[in-house]
Amino acid sequence: MKKSILVSLVLAFSLTACGADSPSEAAKSAATDAKQMANKAVEIAASTTEIRQSSIDALKQMSPESAGNASFDAAAIVAQFKDEFKAGADYQVLSPAQPTSSDPEHIEVTEIFMYSCPHCYQFEPFIKSWLQNEKPVGVSFVRIPAQFNRTAQLHAAAYYAAEALGVGEQVHMPIFQAIHGKRNPLSSEDALRKIFTDNGVDGNDFDKAVASFDVDTKLRQAENLTKRYKTQSVPNLVVNGRYVTSGTMAKSTERLNNIVNYLVAKEMTER
Repeated sequence: MKKSILVSLVLAFSLTACGADSPSEAAKSAATDAKQMANKAVEIAASTTEIRQSSIDALKQMSPESAGNASFDAAAIVAQFKDEFKAGADYQVLSPAQPTSSDPEHIEVTEIFMYSCPHCYQFEPFIKSWLQNEKPVGVSFVRIPAQFNRTAQLHAAAYYAAEALGVGEQVHMPIFQAIHGKRNPLSSEDALRKIFTDNGVDGNDFDKAVASFDVDTKLRQAENLTKRYKTQSVPNLVVNGRYVTSGTMAKSTERLNNIVNYLVAKEMTER
């Protein structure tokens, strides 16, 4: 009984969100916000089971463009859910539709997240499950790190440095776990470099990648997209630059799974 209650509390926690500070608030809290969020997440994680190593290994082996669910029946999914899920309640419509970073032939599902956000950390099992079991063929999955404050900007640079070095999935969960499991806010480049070197990356390669023109360009593009997607909190999911939903809107992981599938199917059938 106690275990069931704890699981329910963690699930409810993962379906809430971390919001963006106003510019003045962000300036005041840049040095402490990640640590405060991490401490809050650890309090909950202390009474529950951490994300299993098998989940981490699966994420390391899975690329965002990995093969998808070939049995995904878009027409049937739209017919099943078209009367249940409503714009303004279960998802928001972006008007006009915004650009995506994927091949135009693909439908893109984007997770906007922030490493310092405990809700994003708790959201990872949902992302893993959807990628493994639900993501259809012809759908690309990408992540965009939000940059709500200075610490988040450092983390975003590390995310794109990892991508440039080809170790994105290799360091993704270690960054989350350092912040939320070890109470280390990773609020400096030195702290982030340690995560990379602990996972087999040469420190000089990390330094070069973080300072590179490519990473700087991606940071600017990411900032532009989060504004275009009207991102005020994380985590949330953007479907093909047209629809935005989140755990907060969905109210449960089952409904969120169905909403994402419905929006993907809707895009497929309307092409």
